[in-house]
Amino acid sequence: TEARQEGVRLAIATTTTRVNVTALLGSLFAPGAESWFEVIATADEVPDKKPSADVYAYVLNAMALPACDCLALEDSDNGVRASVALAIPTLVTVSEYNQDGTFADALLIVDQLADPEQSCRILGGRAAAKVPSSATMIDLPLLRTLFTHD
Repeated sequence: TEARQEGVRLAIATTTTRVNVTALLGSLFAPGAESWFEVIATADEVPDKKPSADVYAYVLNAMALPACDCLALEDSDNGVRASVALAIPTLVTVSEYNQDGTFADALLIVDQLADPEQSCRILGGRAAAKVPSSATMIDLPLLRTLFTHD
């Protein structure tokens, strides 16, 4: 919501099917959530799965953006390999499903993005030392600080 309100361009780059994306968006967000994203690239558009960078290349091309002006949000080693292959700065959220990942070259690795009841923990990444100790969640001002200094 914060990103949309501030005019941040949003996209989805996934190697699951469009049917899955539509179902997830419909169950997690308000009706019409698909319209929040300028591009939704799925296995229907790009059949090679991550760690192939093809789905990210598709999105960058469709949005006419250089990789350095983007941020990928990932949750798997294969996803990080795909995004960093194109030099897209990448934020990783660790979960019980991927806690053993190495996430090489990630910009930032966290345990969660924002839970009002619990602060996020910074677990690593190239920009980890740049995160102020007072930061309790990943928000746009923090991300802008990381990009400014990265």
